[in-house]
Amino acid sequence: MELLALTLATLIYTLYDYLGYNAAQNHPTPALRNSATILYRHSQALLALLILFVLFLLKAYNALLAFIVFHFTFVHDALYYIWAYGINPPHMENRRTVHRILSKPTIPHARWTFVGIFTIQRTAILIQVVVGFLSGLLLVLIRPL
Repeated sequence: MELLALTLATLIYTLYDYLGYNAAQNHPTPALRNSATILYRHSQALLALLILFVLFLLKAYNALLAFIVFHFTFVHDALYYIWAYGINPPHMENRRTVHRILSKPTIPHARWTFVGIFTIQRTAILIQVVVGFLSGLLLVLIRPL
């Protein structure tokens, strides 16, 4: 139940992140693009809180903790780029975006993560993603809290 709850929560959150961010960035009125992005970020935060609340109500405490670990170790962002790579639409972030990010030595937009506070080197951030993902999985596979 914990693994299923985490999987659904993560898929919903990351797909919303991908579609919502790209919809805001592709707003037809350039002057409103910034406002659309701010509105999207607020709705994204509300969605995260709603997901955490539902996991709490379901008593899926380990899934709740794993969801938080995924968030702060850049796992959700990595899954965002997996959506971009898999869906690959022409006018949204797509495979070209993924290749561009992975071709650079740093990932500046990971500054807010645990490792990103100290370094934004691509290798360190990718190691953080792997450790975060495995830690989250371990949380849901161990005996529930």
